[in-house]
Amino acid sequence: MSAQNIGMKIFGLLGIPVIESCSSEDFPEKVPNLFNIAKQEILISTDLHPDFYNNESVKASIKAAINRNVDIEILIDKGPHDIFKIQWLKENLDKGRIKAFYSKDKIRHIIVADGKHIREETTHDRSNYDKAKNDIIINAGSIAAFTRDTLKLMMSESEPYKTDKTNDKNSKNV
Repeated sequence: MSAQNIGMKIFGLLGIPVIESCSSEDFPEKVPNLFNIAKQEILISTDLHPDFYNNESVKASIKAAINRNVDIEILIDKGPHDIFKIQWLKENLDKGRIKAFYSKDKIRHIIVADGKHIREETTHDRSNYDKAKNDIIINAGSIAAFTRDTLKLMMSESEPYKTDKTNDKNSKNV
C-alpha cells in the first residue's frame, strides 16, 4: 500500500475529509470503496452504464453491501438505459433487495454512502463515458447530508421500479 493510500485511510478514520479524483479508467476500482464502507444506506443516481455495473469489483461490492443488509436505492436517469444488460442488478431489483425509481429529468450522477461519503461525476454525454471524471469525498460532512436529502426527495417524487418490466417504457436498447 502506498504512503498516499495509508495517509488517506488515516485521515478517513480520524473523520477528516479526504478528496480523491479519478478518471474513468480507475473509477470502477475506486468507487467500490464507497459501497464497502457503507453501513446503513447507499443512494445512487445513475444512467445504469453496463460497463460500470458489470465490472467485477463494482458488482462484488454492491452484492457485499446487500449481504450486510445495507439499504440500496437507485434513481435512474431519464436518459437511455437498459437494465436487461445488467442482469445481476435486475435480479436484485426484482427480488426487492434494491429499490429503484425512474427520474422524470436528466440528473447528475452521484453516490452517497451513509449520508457521509459522496462521489460526484462530471456531466458528460453517455457516449463519452471514457471522459468522465469523478471526485470521491470521504467524510464530506454537511454537503453529503444535503446531497442525501436531495436524492431522497427526488426519489419520493419519481416513479418506482416495478418488478414486471416486460413492457418497460423507460428502458431503451443502447
